[in-house]
Amino acid sequence: MRREDRVPPPAAERRREAREDAALGGMRVDHVGAAREPQQQPKVEHVARPRLLARSERVPHDSVPARQLLPRLRALGAGEVDPPALGVEPSDDVDDLARDAAVRWIRAQENSTPSRFVQGLPFYALTRAPGRVGPLTSMNLNEILSVLWHRKWVVLLVTALALGAAVAALKLITPVYESTSTLALNPGEDLDNDLIFFQTIDTIVPIYATAAETQTTLDAAEERNGGRLADISVRTFEAAPIIKISARGTDKELVRDSAQAVTDVLRERAERGEVGIRSLNLAQIDRPTVPTEAVFPSWKLTIAVALLLGLGFAVAIALFLENLTTRIRTRADLADASGLPVYAELPKEGALARPISPEVFASSPSLRSISEALRDLRTNLTFAGGKLSSVAVTSPEGSHGKTTVAFGLAVAMARAGSRTLLVDADLRRGRVAEMLELDRVPGLHEALNGATLDGGVIRRTSLENLDLMTGGRVVSDPGELLNARFPDLLRRLEEHYDTVVIDTTPLLPINDARLIATLVDATLIVASSGTTTVGAVQEAVHRLALISVTPTAAVLNRSRSRQARAYYGRSPREEPADSPPVRERI
Repeated sequence: MRREDRVPPPAAERRREAREDAALGGMRVDHVGAAREPQQQPKVEHVARPRLLARSERVPHDSVPARQLLPRLRALGAGEVDPPALGVEPSDDVDDLARDAAVRWIRAQENSTPSRFVQGLPFYALTRAPGRVGPLTSMNLNEILSVLWHRKWVVLLVTALALGAAVAALKLITPVYESTSTLALNPGEDLDNDLIFFQTIDTIVPIYATAAETQTTLDAAEERNGGRLADISVRTFEAAPIIKISARGTDKELVRDSAQAVTDVLRERAERGEVGIRSLNLAQIDRPTVPTEAVFPSWKLTIAVALLLGLGFAVAIALFLENLTTRIRTRADLADASGLPVYAELPKEGALARPISPEVFASSPSLRSISEALRDLRTNLTFAGGKLSSVAVTSPEGSHGKTTVAFGLAVAMARAGSRTLLVDADLRRGRVAEMLELDRVPGLHEALNGATLDGGVIRRTSLENLDLMTGGRVVSDPGELLNARFPDLLRRLEEHYDTVVIDTTPLLPINDARLIATLVDATLIVASSGTTTVGAVQEAVHRLALISVTPTAAVLNRSRSRQARAYYGRSPREEPADSPPVRERI
């Protein structure tokens, strides 16, 4: 079989291929596309859902001619482009398009946290610290009643002023009286069909009512009444042949005579045929009388309105004053001002103003609520503070009851079986000896100056496990003495006792309490309800923070809250002697 030599392509075909190669050499990457796609593609301005994204090593857009890609191209169908040849592959990484505005907007929407808005303001803008009354906080019923109880004199005063103003106004206003005459329109004997009369009653009665108020009738009534006439008004009723003529004025006799005069003139005009229908009879069924009570002003209505308005203004003023006050009244107020937990709330008790012994303090029925509050304080200190060898009890200022709290806490500790020592560390004005009716000397001052603890400095009390150390001799400036010798003395006392309760000086006027606070395991700040200010509590906590001391807790003393007495406020002696025993339900 003869092999045929390969015939070279004609010259025309070679020229056509050369032209195609030249055209292909001038193309760029962005010119490569589907054979049947439109010549112009719409420009994409924003990325809606980017899924196939170019990597950082993708081919530059405007510099690589398609000739350089020919070795990497394979045989493709119309409109196909080989992704590996172009360096393009699917990617979920959005970082490559971080500069795109649409992607940034999508990210912002996905990462944003929805917040609640109220009339254009974010929800958090309508909140404030709890505990203080303000325009943006709500109060429950118990809080409102507590505020009104504390402001009861303001409420009573404002209400009394409102009632007094109402009574004074009633006295100044001249009373107005009213007298009424009642007439009835009846069908006469000449009217054969009464049914026709009652069907047309709403048309006939207004004729007589209008005639009663005409100037002719009023002039005739005034002339008949001696030239004087009260204010006249006429009332009618739907589907009823009743007419009421009323006279109002400040003279009781005049209003009666005026109503009767208008009635007489109207009846005379009706009988003469000047008004209405002759066949109808206008009869007076109720004559006017001398009024006994004024129709204006109404005393009952005025007093009731004044009482309601007075109470409303009183409540508003009480809440407004409570919002402006800076005094501590409740546990929430103390917690907000100090930033500390409130371990106990002691109710106000007048029996504590007198000297009292530890046994009476622990067992007196009248002090049951105080004892229970102190047991709460003991429990909270024991379980929250861990090891508790020494406790300092102080207050922002004087007269807040810190000595009472320290004494009560020592009694509660002793009754729990802990060997307790109460130390009066207020060497300037300590009241422990006065409260227990003991001699002040010897005491802490003598112990700091070298006196032995067995030489009468520590005294036994009638309550088991409770000992006492008074303040000793009063000195004007014991700060240096406490700073130099009290740490050693406290360590010796902690070796002999389970708990040492120290009654210290106030924090704001004197520095002694801060020196002791650096040595003890726990520090309590006592605030008196209704006396201590928010600023004083905050300043006391700040002064301790300056020496790196964080108070353990706060105690609210002399609270007037009913919740402090609600459960344990009743004394056993209030129970009837013959009351049967109550079985506790488990």
